[in-house]
Amino acid sequence: MIEEAKNDPACGYIAVDDESRFFRNKYETARVKGELLEYGVRTITSTRTADPRTVHGLWMETIEETAAHADSIMRGQYTMRGMKGNIHKRDEKTGWAFKNGPAPYGWKARRIHLGHDSRGRPINRTIWELDEPKAEVRRQILLWRKDGWSLEQCHRRSKIGSPAI
Repeated sequence: MIEEAKNDPACGYIAVDDESRFFRNKYETARVKGELLEYGVRTITSTRTADPRTVHGLWMETIEETAAHADSIMRGQYTMRGMKGNIHKRDEKTGWAFKNGPAPYGWKARRIHLGHDSRGRPINRTIWELDEPKAEVRRQILLWRKDGWSLEQCHRRSKIGSPAI
């Protein structure tokens, strides 16, 4: 998008919903916005009413960029705390550590209900279990990759068919 905006003389603006949708790093934001300005392209947000070419608007833009950066850091810290907690707490029945996010190919996510908290809200966690049919394909691809095959070679071989798949 940024390269297209720089190379299109008809482009004068890039509009984003809020500052965090452009970048979540205030230093990168400043660098890219400065680069875009050299090409005559301004970045505007739908939530900011102050013009960043005014003193008030410049302050508001800077505050919003910093807030987006701080929010990104806080979300990362929150996620890491949750992941560390999941490592230390395991499902009592399976012994598997709880997971965050979608399961990779060859695995499937299974939700586990662990009861309710002190406020009566359900406590649910996720573990990943092998998805046997897909796990067999994954194993074969990993063996091919170990042998130095490119992803293109693996893809071509899987379309031809293999006794291992």
